[in-house]
Amino acid sequence: MKTSEIITLIISSIGGSAVLFAVVAWLARSLIKQLLEKDLVSFKLNLEKVAFEHQIRFSKLHEIRAQIIADLYGRLYEFHWAVCGFLREFYTANHDTKRILLEKLNAKSYDFKDFFDKHRIYFTENICSKIDVIVESLYSSYVPLETIVAGTDRNDEQVTKAWEKCANIVKDKYPEIRESLESEFRKILGVIDNGKELNQ
Repeated sequence: MKTSEIITLIISSIGGSAVLFAVVAWLARSLIKQLLEKDLVSFKLNLEKVAFEHQIRFSKLHEIRAQIIADLYGRLYEFHWAVCGFLREFYTANHDTKRILLEKLNAKSYDFKDFFDKHRIYFTENICSKIDVIVESLYSSYVPLETIVAGTDRNDEQVTKAWEKCANIVKDKYPEIRESLESEFRKILGVIDNGKELNQ
């Protein structure tokens, strides 16, 4: 074999290997690219699935909170008006009627506090604190008169002072706390944005 033939054989042999190497490299790169694209598509699908499940859970939670807020606010309304009714009728009602009004008031008070305690987890600590204050203000507004209905001896001046103190709590303290609580509820329900009510 001539030298030129040997050189040609070596070159063709090297060139064939280079082409083979290039083909193998291209196939490997293509395969890796396909695997990465497949993984990326799978990742995106899983991400979308998780986002959708999160959205469903969040929507359901918001729906539950909205219902709890509506129920809680309704009970607060009834508790407040039971206190007002008791105060309004206190001087004119006879002893038996006062007892009936007080029983109704205590039932509304218990209903509100029991419902709230069972659902505290749905509210922030700030809202829970405001509700605790509002319950305390309403409760403290009629308890001094409750002892009078129960038969504790007090003179007219003491009764008048107790009644006026109770009435002032309901008239002055309660509305301010309720307004603050209503604002918090509107934020949760999405009917207020940055302190401004949304147009419906």
